[in-house]
Formats: sequence, C-alpha cells, structure tokens
Amino acid sequence: MGMTARQRGRKVLVTYQRDKKRITWTVPNMTDAKALMRMVREKELDGVNPVEAVERHRASTQPTTPYSTLRQAMDRWIARQIENQEFRGATREA
Repeated sequence: MGMTARQRGRKVLVTYQRDKKRITWTVPNMTDAKALMRMVREKELDGVNPVEAVERHRASTQPTTPYSTLRQAMDRWIARQIENQEFRGATREA
C-alpha cells in the first residue's frame, strides 16, 4: 500500500496504490486529504480493499434515467411532425 497527497492548485490529489492498481481522489484541502488517508488506512486494516470498494460503488451507481434516448425521442417527434404535415415525408430519411 502506498498513499501520497499533493497540492495541485487549490485542490489536493490523494493517490492510493495497491497491487499495481492506482486510484486518485480529489479533495478541497490538506485536512480533508489527511482524513481520507486515515479512513483508507483504517479500511485496509479492517480487511477491505479500498480500490475494489470504490470500483464496486461506481459500477453500482450508474445513472439510469426513465427517459428515452435522444435518438428515440427525435424519431417519435419527427413522426408526429410528419403526421401533422409540418414536415415532408422526405425529412424522415434525411
């Protein structure tokens, strides 16, 4: 396990490396960076791999929207415009 915190402008980058995997977190100040490093160290002592935990969390929180994609919405909108004779039929192919 290796962790570093370095100042980049106004933000602080905390880099954690374990088993040839590296992950970087951005925090607002050095105090938060030290708290994050302490938390990661405690998680590791508890037997939890922080890199895998973050990857699992990111995979489980993929945004799902109840809305259709833009392409599907545009196809329906163009079909309605053609029905209402706002567009010509050739517009659908374009």
